[in-house]
Amino acid sequence: DPDRLQQVFTNLLTNAYRYGGKRIRIESAMMPNEVVVSVADDGPGVPKDLIPHIFQPFTRGRDSRGVGSGLGLAIVKRLVEAFGGRITCEPARPSGARFEVRLRRTA
Repeated sequence: DPDRLQQVFTNLLTNAYRYGGKRIRIESAMMPNEVVVSVADDGPGVPKDLIPHIFQPFTRGRDSRGVGSGLGLAIVKRLVEAFGGRITCEPARPSGARFEVRLRRTA
């Protein structure tokens, strides 16, 4: 479903723009059995204590500026899993947040 896949990456890019720094980096790699796409920013990053909960509904950071409901990443996770993939969040280097989506290759 290309529309749902677009929704995944639109959400990740919107979050990187909204909460990240001035730079957003998108990387992709094609592996033998999967495609890996990451979206990273150079902002303040996701607080360590929030990372284990970042994909749970209504989870919002302290610096959310009143924007959003905290549902976007929960929906993204469910969509990625519906595609048979997985998503992770980790600190970017040297600063920021990095979200990585891994999807099975079908062709």
